[in-house]
Amino acid sequence: MIQGAIFDLDGLLVDTQKIYQIGMKEIGKKYEIAMTDSLAKEYTGASPDHIAKEIELKFSVDGVAYINDVLEYVAKQELNDLSLKPGVKEMLTYLQSFKIPMAVASGSPRALIDRNLKLVDIDAYFSVIVSTQEVEHGKPAADVFLEAAHRLQVEPKHCLVFEDAINGVKAGIRGGFPTIMIPDIVQPDAVLKEATFGVFDTLDQALSKIKCMMG
Repeated sequence: MIQGAIFDLDGLLVDTQKIYQIGMKEIGKKYEIAMTDSLAKEYTGASPDHIAKEIELKFSVDGVAYINDVLEYVAKQELNDLSLKPGVKEMLTYLQSFKIPMAVASGSPRALIDRNLKLVDIDAYFSVIVSTQEVEHGKPAADVFLEAAHRLQVEPKHCLVFEDAINGVKAGIRGGFPTIMIPDIVQPDAVLKEATFGVFDTLDQALSKIKCMMG
């Protein structure tokens, strides 16, 4: 029985991952980093701290400065180009009708999460918001989802996780959550797909399965 639901933000609820991809490549020029499309996709859904460490190891530049510049670029772009992904309002409204408590667990800074939820007018649906800034390890570790479930007072096995990115899906599975993937930029391989609770093209499709579960 579903007792809670946790949602990623970027690429799942709001259409921002492409902005991140462009930002990583544009800022990469400043740091003389050869940020390819495939490498940018590899970092999709990972926490800023995780990306910063990977950048330092791979390119021997200041990873923290790089990711901070990327976040600043993204924050500015989102003000002019932020929209909900298909099926978001329908999913949130349906779960709310069953009084299912909901959380957002995101790798973005908390201030950016709060701002973007308000910009697309879905902040009122969520009783809990957790940024990876508030936990020890970011995605693909499960910390942010476990903290969100703790605040919702729901056991992971009874709490759905919704993700769009490989790193986020891995985090949900590692935490023991039934994890639903709505791929945005990168598709899962067969092994990861098998480990999920389901992979759907849109939240609308996922909602159909959830309606069957809820009766």
